[in-house]
Amino acid sequence: MNMHIDGVFRTLVGVGSIWVLWVLVGLSVLAVAAMLERLLFFIRTSDDSATLRARLHEGLVSGELLTIEQRLAQSRSVEARIVSAGLRATCPAALLA
Repeated sequence: MNMHIDGVFRTLVGVGSIWVLWVLVGLSVLAVAAMLERLLFFIRTSDDSATLRARLHEGLVSGELLTIEQRLAQSRSVEARIVSAGLRATCPAALLA
């Protein structure tokens, strides 16, 4: 069982190279599938961030935290979920009720 590097190399050469191409094709298909999934995710969770930012600013200036929370809950964006979680974590529950 004492195999040297030249024996391993000859074994790999003897197997052929077609399997390597099929592995590369399979990995390429997986990479394209992952890209398409990410594209669909970002399309589904997109929202008008400028409008969301303006509404957030208006609510913070007026102190209407409950209104901000409701507007953030209506948004489907990841940014709105993050701001909503931060708002719930930092503001007293009495102000959001």
